[in-house]
Amino acid sequence: MKNMLSDKSINKCEEYDIVFIDVPYVENQSKDLELEKRMFQYRFECENIVSRITNKKYIDKKIYYSMGILCLSSYLKKYINGIKIGYVHYYLNYDEFDMLVNKAKVIAFSTMTVIMQLINMLIVKAKSINPNVSVILGGYHVSFCAKQILQSIPFVDYVILKEGEQALLAFFEKKNIDDIEGIAYRDQNGDVKINEFVHYLDPKEIPSPDYSLVYKYFDKMNIQLSTMRGCIGCCNFCVNNLYWNYPRLREVQSVVAELQFLKSVLPKGTVIHIIDNIFTLDKNHLENILKGMIQSNLLGYFFFECDTLCSCIDSEKIDLIEKIGVIKICLGIEDSDDGILDISNKKVKFKDNIEAANLIKNIAPNICVYAYWIIGLPGSTIESMKSNLLMMKLILEEGGVDIISPKVFIPYPGSLFYENAEENGINALSENWELYERREPPYPYSYDEISQNVLFRCLLDALDICHLVYEEKFGGKIMQLWDYNEQNANEMWDIYDKNHIKRDYVKRRKSKLADDEYHLVVRTWIVNFQGDILLSQRGQNKRGSMLWECTAGSAISGETNIDTINREVMEELGIDLSGDQGTQMVNIRRDEHHDFYEVWLYKKDIALSEIHIDGVEVIDVKWVSLSILEKMIENNELMPTLSGFPDLYRVYINKI
Repeated sequence: MKNMLSDKSINKCEEYDIVFIDVPYVENQSKDLELEKRMFQYRFECENIVSRITNKKYIDKKIYYSMGILCLSSYLKKYINGIKIGYVHYYLNYDEFDMLVNKAKVIAFSTMTVIMQLINMLIVKAKSINPNVSVILGGYHVSFCAKQILQSIPFVDYVILKEGEQALLAFFEKKNIDDIEGIAYRDQNGDVKINEFVHYLDPKEIPSPDYSLVYKYFDKMNIQLSTMRGCIGCCNFCVNNLYWNYPRLREVQSVVAELQFLKSVLPKGTVIHIIDNIFTLDKNHLENILKGMIQSNLLGYFFFECDTLCSCIDSEKIDLIEKIGVIKICLGIEDSDDGILDISNKKVKFKDNIEAANLIKNIAPNICVYAYWIIGLPGSTIESMKSNLLMMKLILEEGGVDIISPKVFIPYPGSLFYENAEENGINALSENWELYERREPPYPYSYDEISQNVLFRCLLDALDICHLVYEEKFGGKIMQLWDYNEQNANEMWDIYDKNHIKRDYVKRRKSKLADDEYHLVVRTWIVNFQGDILLSQRGQNKRGSMLWECTAGSAISGETNIDTINREVMEELGIDLSGDQGTQMVNIRRDEHHDFYEVWLYKKDIALSEIHIDGVEVIDVKWVSLSILEKMIENNELMPTLSGFPDLYRVYINKI
C-alpha cells in the first residue's frame, strides 16, 4: 500500500517538524495481591478459552499503538510534502525520547484519562530537554477537558479537539489560529480560547495508518484495523458517539489494501483487533469487505476479533463475519437489570443481548462470544449487584456467552454520567486521573448507598464466579500462573535453616514454608566489556508485565547457586555461562521472603542476535548504559526490587 512504509530512513540527526509520543494504556500491577492474582489468572483463562473454542492460537499481547497517531501521520504526509515526523512508543523505544524531543519543533501526545499523570510527567521532562518545543495534546481526555488542561498545565500550548486531522494540518499550514476549527489555545492575554469542532472528515478522506512508525515493533504489538469511525450508541457511560459522531464507513478498497500490506509483514494466523465500535453495522459493508478479501487472496490468512451491538446482529451478518475470519465477538451486556440499562441509555434490554449471543453460538459455534460487564452503574443497589453475579454464572453455564469481562464503573470525562454526576447519584468526583482505572479502590467517586469496598468485593466475586465456571466447563486445566508458583508448582526445593544449613528434607515449590524454613534465590546481572548492562523485558502475562529486569530464579533441589545461574540464564536468554566466572555482590537472608538471596555479576560480550528468548516469558532484550538504566529506574520501567543495582554496579564493575 502506497506510503505505508514511507520515510523509513529519516536521518535521526535531522530536525523533526513533529514527534508523536505514543503512551498507550497498559494495566498497571495491582496494589492488591488478591486482585492481581485473579486478573493474572483471568487473562490466561481468556486466552485459553478463545483458543479452545476457535481452534486458533490466540495471544493477547497487551501492547497497542495509537491508531489516531498513525492516521494523523498519514494525513500530514499526504498534504505536506517532505514533512519530517518522528515517533516514540513509551513501552518500546523510550530510549529515543531524549534525542527525538531535542530535535523536535513540536511534540504531540494522544491522551486517555488514566494516563494523564504520566503524560504530564513526560511533558515536563520534554520541556527540560527542549524548552522551545511546542506541546500539542489530542485524544479522548483533553477533547473534553481542554480548558482545564490549558489552565492547569502551563507547558501545554495547544489542544486538538476530537478527530484531529484537519486541525493539525491547518496548524502546520500556519493558518490563523483563530480560524482553525477544533483547536484550543491561550490568546496573548493568557485566556483560554476554544474553537469548537464542527466538521468531520468525509469517509473518502479517512486516512490509512502510517505503519512506517511502528511496523518494526509488530512482533510485540496487538495489531488493529479500523473499517469505520463513529457510533450509533449514545450510552451515558461512553464518549465514543460524542467524540466520533455519526458512523462513517471507510472505503473498502482502502481497507483491503491495508490488509494486503499487513499480509506482507505479518505471519499467517495473526489475530487482528477490529477497533470499530460496531463492525456489523452495515451488511453491504461486510459483503464488500468479504468480496475484496476473496479477490485479494486474503481469506484464511488473518483472524479477527471485533465489537458490536446486539441490535446490529442477525443471521446473515453472522455468516458474513464468520467467512471474513472473525473468531471473537464482543457484546456490551453491561448489566442484567433493564432499569439500570435504561438509566445508562443503552436502548436495549438484557434479553436482547442474550438472544444475540445465542444466535451467534447457534450459527457460528466456533466464534467466541465475549461480554463486557460494568459493576456499579448508576441505579445499582446491593440487591441488583447480587442478581448480576447470579446472572453471570447462569449465562456462562448455559453457553451463549463464553467469557465475561467485569470492570468497575468509572465516569469518564466527557460522558454524560460525568457531566451530570450529581443527578445520577455520583458524588465527590476526583481530578486525580490515576484513580480512573476500573479495578481496585480508591475509585474517583462515591455513592451514598454502596461503598467502594462493596464495589471492589463484587468485582472479586465476579472474577471468582467466572473462574469456577471456566474450570467446570474446561476440566480445570486452563492456564499456568508463572508468578504465583503454579508453573512448575511441583518443583522441589532444598530447605535451609536460618543459618543456611541444609535440612534433611525438601519441599514442593507451592508448599508454604514455616518460620524457620528458607530456600535459595539467585539473581544474575550480565555486563559487557563496554560496561553496558543486559536487560530482559517481562512477558505481558506476567506480574509486572513489560517491566525490565535481569535473570533470576529459585534453586531446584540438588542445585548449587552456580547451577541455578547457569540453568536460568540458559532457559530465559539462551546464554551459556558455564565457562564464565562471576562475582557475588549480595548474599543475604530475607526473612519476609523465606529465602537466601544472592546477586551475581558476570562480564560477557554477546550480540543481541545471539540471544534466544521464548517471546512469552521474556519478550525483548537490550544493552543499556548505566545512565540509561538510572533513567529507566526514575521512570519506573524496571522491576521495583532492582532499584539498588546502580550502587552495586559502581562498587563491583572494576572487580570483574
